Amino acid sequence: MRTKISYDGKTYVEKAVAEEKPPVYVQPRGPELKLILGGFIQMNFEDGDVSAFEGRFGETALKDRFRLRRARINLTGDFAEQFDFKVEGDFENSDGLNNNRTAFEATDIFINWHQIPWAQIKMGQ
Repeated sequence: MRTKISYDGKTYVEKAVAEEKPPVYVQPRGPELKLILGGFIQMNFEDGDVSAFEGRFGETALKDRFRLRRARINLTGDFAEQFDFKVEGDFENSDGLNNNRTAFEATDIFINWHQIPWAQIKMGQ
């Protein structure tokens, strides 16, 4: 603790002053990793007596529900200053019969090395 002496016009006042701490900061020691999450979703809302035309009522009738029909999620990014990548896939409810079954299909997966702008190397689908 330090003390500070101030004058208020009549008397001198001595006050204890806490020392200021240096600010905390992080200094990167390596290349920066950048990630971007994106995509879209498609949902359905089914309302009403959707099974009435089949003659199902009461206990066997389907209830009102939200369904996630499809979601296309992608993750893109850069790392090690010379590479970028993309991973993208479709998640979908494969049929309306079983809500527990989900299908996944990779639509775009690649890694790109761009050390030299005029000669990039890309591997993936």
